[in-house]
Amino acid sequence: KMQNIAPELCAKVTNLIEIGLNPDEIINHFREEDERKKFGTDNDDSPIPQEVYLMAQAFAYRAAIADDTKELLKLLNTSYSAEIDGPESFRQGEAISMNLVQELLADRSYQWLIAEAPSGRGVEDDGLIVAVCCFTTTGVSRKNGIVEGSLGSIRLFAVLPRYCGLCIGQRLLSKVEQIMFSTEPFCCRSMICVPSTRISVLKWVQRRGYSQVGSIPYPAGPLGHTLIKVDSNNPVMLIHLIKARPTLLSSDISADDKQPMVQTLVSTSVHSEPSPTKPRPILESSAVMVSQNSNLHPPVVPLPLLTSSESKTLRKTIEDMEDVD
Repeated sequence: KMQNIAPELCAKVTNLIEIGLNPDEIINHFREEDERKKFGTDNDDSPIPQEVYLMAQAFAYRAAIADDTKELLKLLNTSYSAEIDGPESFRQGEAISMNLVQELLADRSYQWLIAEAPSGRGVEDDGLIVAVCCFTTTGVSRKNGIVEGSLGSIRLFAVLPRYCGLCIGQRLLSKVEQIMFSTEPFCCRSMICVPSTRISVLKWVQRRGYSQVGSIPYPAGPLGHTLIKVDSNNPVMLIHLIKARPTLLSSDISADDKQPMVQTLVSTSVHSEPSPTKPRPILESSAVMVSQNSNLHPPVVPLPLLTSSESKTLRKTIEDMEDVD
């Protein structure tokens, strides 16, 4: 659906967010525009997309559980379908397998973070999973050959296609980076690997502050993938992009990821003990709603409002970072 929404409307939503309007005020703004249209005082007769009503709220973040498997599989396959079909496709077969999702959910070294809409607002079911990220924090980051700290790696990242361009991906990525950088083991860098054919993803990741530091031939064999065609003159590459923790520089670095090769693109999650019920979600502030649309202005990555315990942890982290040479 979102592909049919004009960039001007996306820009309008972003502007309302950046001037400080909260979700309810954004909805009221559009309702007032509707009223003006009824009285002929507004020449813009484009309807308000239903997706706007859903995304203009504070999303809930929680860890994934086994009961989420089917919904996660559907979301991931929808998002990764661009690797199988379309102008950026480069491989064939199943986008994401059920076995992969089950294995990553069962492996405690992989963390999952889900963004869900607490209220469907008449558009979707309550508790709809709109985005998900799977990540690890067990890698090793090196600078000039010297170990400098832990490396966070984004493994899988997906947003419902009909909600792309409405800040959701950036809101989730910002939350994941906050977890990586400000909680144990306090990663000094975050890494994302993207296939070279996925130009749109590469541009989006770079706008989020990631810089390319290297590339390798796409590891189709280890990943169990079959490439559509093999061109020795223009092979599909797996591009490595790195983002440093705010006080570090992204130069002269290398990354040694301990985890086995899983998938390419971004993903993340919060680790938690297995539970028969959904973990208590963490509600974000609407202040983190920033557009990821390439047609809009440069990216801004504000941090969500923190709880008192998160503030203490982050303060201690900053103090420790200030002692680093």
